[in-house]
Amino acid sequence: MGDDQELLKLLDFYKMKQLLGLVQKRLDGLNLIDAINNRTENTNLLNEALEDIWFSFVKVGEAEMILADAAKIKCKKQEKLWSEILILKTRNL
Repeated sequence: MGDDQELLKLLDFYKMKQLLGLVQKRLDGLNLIDAINNRTENTNLLNEALEDIWFSFVKVGEAEMILADAAKIKCKKQEKLWSEILILKTRNL
């Protein structure tokens, strides 16, 4: 029992906490990369979630179509931007 107490005195718990934080950060980065690389899995989950949803579209006028197209273009730009940010962020890990 006395040997255990002496070993505990030799451990640097502050340094161990720092190392644990580094390991957790690296694992988070690797998990993010893995999630990005598994796009088919994400697509399958999305398809399953949307499987039971019914959409109904009614044309009201040309103005609504123009607004919808503009919103769609903005969404695509944002999606591209976020993809680029994620790729850059994963490269920095």
